[in-house]
Amino acid sequence: MSQAAALDRLKRELALLRQEYERISAKWDLARVGGNYPVGSEREEFLGSTQLFLGRVNACKNLMNHCLRSGEFVVELPPKLSEFYRLQVEPISLQLRQAFKAIDPDRYQRFALLDDLDDHDRIKLAFEVCLDFTWNVVEDIEKKCNMRGAAEILDSELIVFSPEEWHRNLSLLAPLLSARQFKNFPAQVRFRVEEVYRSFVFGNWLSVLALARSLLEYSIHDNLRKLGIKAHWETTPKPREKKLGELIDEASTHYPEMVGEAMKRIRQSGNEYLHPKRKTKEQLFSRREEAMNRIKDLVLVIEILYNCSPTKETRTGKQG
Repeated sequence: MSQAAALDRLKRELALLRQEYERISAKWDLARVGGNYPVGSEREEFLGSTQLFLGRVNACKNLMNHCLRSGEFVVELPPKLSEFYRLQVEPISLQLRQAFKAIDPDRYQRFALLDDLDDHDRIKLAFEVCLDFTWNVVEDIEKKCNMRGAAEILDSELIVFSPEEWHRNLSLLAPLLSARQFKNFPAQVRFRVEEVYRSFVFGNWLSVLALARSLLEYSIHDNLRKLGIKAHWETTPKPREKKLGELIDEASTHYPEMVGEAMKRIRQSGNEYLHPKRKTKEQLFSRREEAMNRIKDLVLVIEILYNCSPTKETRTGKQG
């Protein structure tokens, strides 16, 4: 599928997703569905609607991931559409998944299995088979290619050649949603976004957490004028530069609560792993999960800071 075709299809899926969102939100109070599951005849209707809605969410995620795999770090969408997806669809999707799983675990399990149809296995084997075949079949191959160097990379304990994991990590990522092209973001943002994504793909979790904090701080400073925030406190004998936590507290007042909470989590994770203590979590899996969650937070924060004006509608989370 071409990039243009994927983008056109994504816009159609988002339009259908909005229709489905409006339909089910008119029928059920989605904000409270987590503690008030439908019963009786409404149960099946709710499960059917939830499965259809989550299926459309998955379709959008897959199309976004397709764009990212093609090297597009930004999918160009109108601000209202990207706000709808980030501020309404994503939060309610998590609640609907939890409700779906609680009401009918077996049906949810069958749905979840269809959620990940990517074959992440046997990728390294493909490299090994091709390398072995080429080495033994192609005449004078060592004169044309550095076969020994390729074999060393495959077997290196330092490099840890793990294409299955890289493929799986890539499938978890999604591009930014923005009305502006990626090339029109500040260079300091572009380079670090690319580095964050690549660091996650290759399993450099600590790099992800450190870069996320760095990018958060730059993005807030880059938008201080728009937010009407000063970078320094007017103290004597000389002004004192505001700490990141103080800037987050001020910036958070201009956006929905979930944006401020995302900023705080990025800062907290970055501080914890940049300045480790004896109690710092060091399990590999916990770092991976932490890195994935902070990328999600970072994507939300960058989209909001660079796409949305700090208006009354934005602060209250209302959508036009």
